[in-house]
Amino acid sequence: MIHDKEFTQYKELKELLKFNDHGIDFEKVLALDICTLTYQTELSLPQIFYSFFLSNSLIKPLVAGLLKPGILVIEANTRPEFASLLKQMLKDLSNYEIVPLSDHRISILPNIFLALASFAFVWKRTHKILPLTSIIYLSSRLTYYRTIAKAIIKELENKKINCHTLVSFNCQVRLEALFTQFANNQGLKTYTLTHGMSYTSYRKFIPVDALNGENVTANKILVWGESNKTDLSRNFGIDPSRILTAGNPLYPLQKINVQQSFRCAVILLGRKIYDNGNQNILKVAAELKKQYGIEFAVRLHPSLDAQFYSQYCHKLGLSLADSTIQLKEMLQKSEYDFAIVNNSTTYYESMYHNMICFRYEPDENDAFHGLDDKFTNASSLYDRITTFKNADPYILNNEVKFVLEENLGMGINRYREILEN
Repeated sequence: MIHDKEFTQYKELKELLKFNDHGIDFEKVLALDICTLTYQTELSLPQIFYSFFLSNSLIKPLVAGLLKPGILVIEANTRPEFASLLKQMLKDLSNYEIVPLSDHRISILPNIFLALASFAFVWKRTHKILPLTSIIYLSSRLTYYRTIAKAIIKELENKKINCHTLVSFNCQVRLEALFTQFANNQGLKTYTLTHGMSYTSYRKFIPVDALNGENVTANKILVWGESNKTDLSRNFGIDPSRILTAGNPLYPLQKINVQQSFRCAVILLGRKIYDNGNQNILKVAAELKKQYGIEFAVRLHPSLDAQFYSQYCHKLGLSLADSTIQLKEMLQKSEYDFAIVNNSTTYYESMYHNMICFRYEPDENDAFHGLDDKFTNASSLYDRITTFKNADPYILNNEVKFVLEENLGMGINRYREILEN
């Protein structure tokens, strides 16, 4: 049975906090903040209160972008891999401007009226089910978003919007959800991009990532491959006409020629929430190394306890891969001839770099589409290895190519075609 307590609580709280002002559904803007509470993220006192005093210094650049003809791109991410993805998606466009939304400043004189009104609203709707600190946190976030909305509306008074298209990197969260809805109300074409495989169904529990399918505010969603389109429609009820397959330009078309020697593997461990499965995978690897002489190197996810896993791997006779090297660079070196993954899209990345990748089924939560490559123990993993080792190379390479095209969008790049029409 799937564990959906936190996500169900999120949806219930979001329903209670339904609030529309100037055509903006603020419960959608608050979605990630609500998840912060239902998924029990610890908040410090400054985090609870500071949004009462936040303003955004990018209102003027955002308004300037709306007044210019062309495409306006907004993004609030700070992760370098996402910046690289966005750069590749936009590189063929001829007339666009990017406005980052992560530049905040403290306001000495907060909007007292909005703060009191927001607190009164949140208190009235949630005081029977939320502690005071949570009510204050949501009130501070709502105050901030309403302050920003009023500022942009005021800044645009008596001005003509000439921008025809708004592209949001992730329209499902916070300021991007706010500005995307504002653009919808102004009659702009709005699109959101895809940055991961989070439209999938989940088998054990529903993570925060599900927001990417549940809280879409843009009119159109650009996905990587056809399987993303199917998943988004089937799992989240999005009308297929709103979903366009645009590809992933980080993965241009290339000849697939997977290795079938299976002598040395890299293990790509999952996030901290998959600790138990990670440790079971390492035990399986140690057993195969002992029985068949297969070598394994372990790459840690950034969320894992490096000291613990260093000691644990040493105890099992497994080596650690250099985690300071970017994953793409490591895979391009071709030091390994197959991979093992635990709940990560590195499953597809490994195959793109000509490695069969095996998935640990007992810990599987993300229902990724792929090959018949799942294992439960050392015996079943060795059976899968033997099967792929003896597979017809032509058939196997075509199967991998199909998986990469359907899921990763390999060889597809339609961003200019879609966004400039």
